[in-house]
Amino acid sequence: MPYELIVDGFLAVLMAGVIFSAFILNQRISNLRKGHEEMNALITKLDAVTRSAQMSVEQLKNISADTQKEISSKINKARGLADELSVITQAGDNLAARLDQKLSGAAKDRKEDSKKATKKKTASARNAPVEVPVTEMDEEQEKVLAALKLAR
Repeated sequence: MPYELIVDGFLAVLMAGVIFSAFILNQRISNLRKGHEEMNALITKLDAVTRSAQMSVEQLKNISADTQKEISSKINKARGLADELSVITQAGDNLAARLDQKLSGAAKDRKEDSKKATKKKTASARNAPVEVPVTEMDEEQEKVLAALKLAR
């Protein structure tokens, strides 16, 4: 009988070891299931955040494309205006140069006429006071001269 008792005791110890191992294995599987559920929740959140980021990137692309078109049109308009302003400035410079030449030519003619008149008067009357003819600019010449002064 002691032999059977020893075998029964040995089997009882082995069964206790198997039960203990099964209990530990059950806890590990339970923890793994909890981790799996948490992982599923994290994956779901990550998926939602990724979709939101993709939508934001698409919106940003659309906005940047619209902004690029708007800026390009404004740049082209500004270039056109700059070119037009350059042409207008060149035309104004040319006009001012021609008017300046005409006015300086007219002033030279007036000085020569004045000198001739002065010479005639001094030759005819040496002791008489010399009268220098005052040449008056007409209204149009005064406007041009004023415009030239403002332009410079």
